Amino acid sequence: MRGKHTKVYFSFIEYEEAYTKLLQEMTAFITSGPSSTKVADSPEVAKLYATCYNGRWLRVEPLRNAETGKVECCFVYEGNALPICVEDLWELP
Repeated sequence: MRGKHTKVYFSFIEYEEAYTKLLQEMTAFITSGPSSTKVADSPEVAKLYATCYNGRWLRVEPLRNAETGKVECCFVYEGNALPICVEDLWELP
């Protein structure tokens, strides 16, 4: 019967634990401020870091090794990628 059901609900239970962990890490980072150690040399590919972009602290993931002081990073929340200066990447707790 078409039109009888107008709402559909999804529950992504398998993602809840991972999402909660990510939320807790970012909350701890923002609450305590950036750690005393920035990423100095070369960030690890596929490891998560924080960067302040357009006034917002966002989680980023390096896609390849750093070159000339910059590294191509994927913005985890937004899905786009941009080169980020290595000194602008912060370790997460």
